[in-house]
Amino acid sequence: MLSWAVLVGLAGCRTVTPSVNSDSGTLSSDAGSPDGGSPDGGSPDSGSTDGGTLDGGTMIPASVLLNELMADNESSVSDDAGVFSDWLELYNPGDSDLDLSGFGVSDDWTNPFQAVLPEGTSLAARGYLLLWADASQKPTVDHLPFRLNASGEGVGVFSPKGEALDWVVYQPLATDVALARLPDGSDNWETMPFGTPGATNQRLETVQEEVVSSGATWAYWDGADSPGDGWNERGFDDSAWATGPAPLGYGDPVSTVISYGGNSSAKYQTAWFRTTFDIPSGKGDLSGATLSVRFDDGTALYIDGVEVGRLNLPAGELTADTLATVTVYGTAEKTYTQVDIDAMSLAEGRAVLAAEVHQAAVTSSDLTLDAVLTVKRLEPVR
Repeated sequence: MLSWAVLVGLAGCRTVTPSVNSDSGTLSSDAGSPDGGSPDGGSPDSGSTDGGTLDGGTMIPASVLLNELMADNESSVSDDAGVFSDWLELYNPGDSDLDLSGFGVSDDWTNPFQAVLPEGTSLAARGYLLLWADASQKPTVDHLPFRLNASGEGVGVFSPKGEALDWVVYQPLATDVALARLPDGSDNWETMPFGTPGATNQRLETVQEEVVSSGATWAYWDGADSPGDGWNERGFDDSAWATGPAPLGYGDPVSTVISYGGNSSAKYQTAWFRTTFDIPSGKGDLSGATLSVRFDDGTALYIDGVEVGRLNLPAGELTADTLATVTVYGTAEKTYTQVDIDAMSLAEGRAVLAAEVHQAAVTSSDLTLDAVLTVKRLEPVR
């Protein structure tokens, strides 16, 4: 038996058909008969359907509502197995707990029991139930046997008798964009980044904060051999390393000149770099980051020892003798390449951004590194 904490406020006979207002990003809801209620955009017949009686073509008063959904989840929230699946959220708008045993959830109006909530499934008064639409071969209370269509479709919740309690037809949704009732249980639908699955719906916006700037001070190791295990992790002792502001390197104009060894015809193939940055806590949920890096010729990038990007380098283990696969020259030497980083690679507090830069040849005339790291947060709209 599974009990879920939840929330909402609203009942009534309705079919909800959200449509995007391109000027504001808000959505309007068409109430009444289920026009557009079928998955193909048509209208279900009045009276009865294969799924049960609709009381003259309208739905019965809702005891449970579809409150929020995401049809193309790539990084918003993962399930208990760490998988990013489509999801939808049910909401109990009443003041009493609901027994959802035998209730159906479906994206097919004519088949209300695509998923049947098992015996003992309950939803607390004004509480939420998060369901993963992942086409599970072994459906459970929170894993459904179908996926949501990012191009738009209908989806709803049905009573054990097959009565439609809530049916929502939504328009195409972008990746990691949720469609939500704002406030919970209302007739007002809006799109927003990432959503608030299993929690109170609220308007969110992405706020960006630069935590490593161009010209930041880096510690660097410009010896012939690797600096050793853990060089790119927190806690590594880099007190013996030299330091200087970016851009670092040699050959091209740089702020900090590093060594390539004593032989210009047999330069060191690799140099190693570290800088620290802070992600303050309590300022909104981390949703990812963007790393813009200027490098010459190849680089591997790490946050707290985890590789987050590899550019112009071969796959597999990297050593001090690994050569880059591309020679960077001309305007490319001054170009910043963008690397997107997911939220799972980030943690609040003091962290380490590290890079190893590899030459394409031991006779290469130049080496460069500079980087900008911008963290993204989801914060309530004020």
